[in-house]
Amino acid sequence: MDKRAMDIAVQAMDDYAKACGRKDVDALMDMFAPEEDIVNIGTQGDEWWVGRDALRRGFERMFSEAEAITVRYEDVTVASAGPVCWFSAKATFGMTVDGRRMEITGRNTGVLVERGGKWLIAQSHFSIPAPGAVGSSIPKAA
Repeated sequence: MDKRAMDIAVQAMDDYAKACGRKDVDALMDMFAPEEDIVNIGTQGDEWWVGRDALRRGFERMFSEAEAITVRYEDVTVASAGPVCWFSAKATFGMTVDGRRMEITGRNTGVLVERGGKWLIAQSHFSIPAPGAVGSSIPKAA
């Protein structure tokens, strides 16, 4: 196990979860690299955000649609090479929408880059497995 990479990734995931819990867009933006080619991919068809402006709009939309958000991670794997660290984890996003609590468990991957002694997210992706596709790599035709 790459302890250095694990510490870096776990800290980033913990900071991300806390910022989501506070619905703190500025804190989340501070976690992302300054380059305009950063990418965050979510579960909805239009959640392919490239660049800081798109990312900010995406977080603002997410927070406006939910009264509360929680994030927890499990089965974290990490690796690194020099100033780059990547991770994968099962992630559960809990949301309260219109007074009703729901949870979405999916897969989260990310790439962190070191900039000025600070580790920042350059790429993040959250996806939900296709229903009924367990035990097969290719979904069956309807």
